[in-house]
Amino acid sequence: MEQQVLAFKSLRGYSFSDYLCASNLQTVELLKHFVSTSHHRSAFLWGNSGLGKTHLLHAACQLAADLDIGAQYIPLTQWKSQSPTILRGLEQSDLLCIDDIDQVAGAQDWETAMFHLFNDTLEHSHRLLFSANNTPDAIQISLADLQSRLSSGLTLHLNDHDEESKQQVLKFRAGQMGMRIPDNVSRYLMNRYHRDLPTLWALLDKLDQETMSRQRSITLPFVKQLIEQ
Repeated sequence: MEQQVLAFKSLRGYSFSDYLCASNLQTVELLKHFVSTSHHRSAFLWGNSGLGKTHLLHAACQLAADLDIGAQYIPLTQWKSQSPTILRGLEQSDLLCIDDIDQVAGAQDWETAMFHLFNDTLEHSHRLLFSANNTPDAIQISLADLQSRLSSGLTLHLNDHDEESKQQVLKFRAGQMGMRIPDNVSRYLMNRYHRDLPTLWALLDKLDQETMSRQRSITLPFVKQLIEQ
């Protein structure tokens, strides 16, 4: 099966500078250092859903590409329905960014394949970056040797966004899409969806489509009407 490799140079909105969260600045700096100069061979990025782990893995790949470091992004949420044989040969990449490692927890064939990939990557003196919603010892990996490997490197934690950071991220993302979000609309969205950034992103996509098709500006009554529909 042909491996799914992202064209990193074409990615937009996935740079470290586009990740806006003051409470995670130190984590972002450590992650940038891991990609560029770190002596660590593996890193494990964890935090609650919706904090931008996928964004940061894409950003790591983009930074690697800018530094002429070969990198590949492996989205296990999409790949877990496939055979783990698709992992073969990935150890040749200088940097592997493996998103949602917890998705294959308990799947013996995937855990075994991931364990071998980990070892083969280190043998080539290459590096691995993992993400998950919890710490390495809390994601219920059945294979003890794999869990030990995941815990052996640099562990990075993403703090939850505060309200100011969420509003900043919301307005920035909307601006990237060519939309201006009034303050009253921003406050309404944050009050309604303050715990769920992925839902906010989907809503922004819907707003973008509807404002274009209806030739409407973004107002609070229009947003409320759209949500009710």
